[in-house]
Amino acid sequence: MELMQKYIKEDGAIGIDNLKRWPSNSDAVGFLSATTSAASVAELLQSQHPLLARPWQKESLIGIISLAQVCMRGRYKYTPREYVSK
Repeated sequence: MELMQKYIKEDGAIGIDNLKRWPSNSDAVGFLSATTSAASVAELLQSQHPLLARPWQKESLIGIISLAQVCMRGRYKYTPREYVSK
């Protein structure tokens, strides 16, 4: 959740506030929801969630991890093209 919206909710609730950017039926939101009920990472892996079942390429994952690390440090904000104001 913190990676998706760059903050943690003050009340400790799990969820996404910007449903235009993260539609409730998206794999990312579904995975976030699954993390609230899974007891472990192993359980998440066994669930075969659609987000985890995608044919991820090692190079893509490395890029995503690098971007997440930079975003978490607060030095960068990723804005997809459809959200860039013209």
